[in-house]
Amino acid sequence: MGTSAGANPVTGNHPLIPAWIPDEQPATDQSGDVPADGAANPSQPTGPNNVASAPQQFSDPRSTMTSAVRLSSTGSLRGGGGGGAGLGRSGTRATPAGRVRKAISQYVGARGGPAGVAQRLGLASDIGARLFEALDRIARDGFDAALAALGLRLDERSAGAVADALMTLVCAEAAGAIEGVLDENMARCACDETFISLYEQGISLTSLTPEDVPAVIQSFAINAASLLITRDIATMVVDSPRTEEESRTLQMTLKSVIESSMRLELPAASGRTIRQVRDAIGRSYRDAFQILQAAR
Repeated sequence: MGTSAGANPVTGNHPLIPAWIPDEQPATDQSGDVPADGAANPSQPTGPNNVASAPQQFSDPRSTMTSAVRLSSTGSLRGGGGGGAGLGRSGTRATPAGRVRKAISQYVGARGGPAGVAQRLGLASDIGARLFEALDRIARDGFDAALAALGLRLDERSAGAVADALMTLVCAEAAGAIEGVLDENMARCACDETFISLYEQGISLTSLTPEDVPAVIQSFAINAASLLITRDIATMVVDSPRTEEESRTLQMTLKSVIESSMRLELPAASGRTIRQVRDAIGRSYRDAFQILQAAR
């Protein structure tokens, strides 16, 4: 379902590093070991959309993320029992989950604080608001009426066709509207992961209720933040030899830690605008990463 390569809606096999992130080989020293700080190979191109850019900026959170995966070899990355959803504030720095939380805290500092992370996720806030508008219209007006109002024409109404049409609508309109490292492809991947999660839960995009929509948007916002952090500080970790299970578990842990601190509060439905929804998503990012930055 959807367009992101490598995502399997049947098995739930979602790779930590999506196909749209360029392949990179981790730098090695003479012994062949990957440096602990995950510094990028100097032969790799640099730039605002490349994980090799500003390697020193993220050296501390990358090193901490590496140690989280190393600790996971002797224990569950998600903590004992309870799975990923049980992480939250209970993780300590001595555990893999606590290391992930510390890495995010360091990452927020490297980005200039919660406002800096929220700014980098500006495009996600914009696309999330547009996605909210589309899904809210479907939930309130019905699928056929919403399609007409949104100017969408579908040759088929399969789950994948509906998801692709919505992603094209909300991502293409917002692409390039706000500067930042979260480009259209990453936003489409965040949408795709959100829709896959609904699919796996047996929830159809065509049968959402108005009460369902805010939770869907929060899920999108969490996925977008997780992908940005993965791009910046976790890519080099999973590029080194790791099991598929470790990669999936790290992805789940990242999302769970962000989710534990994120609460999306939308304005009242009456007279609500896209700008108000976008601002609400931005505030939820700032608030969440303020909490996470304090988790040192």
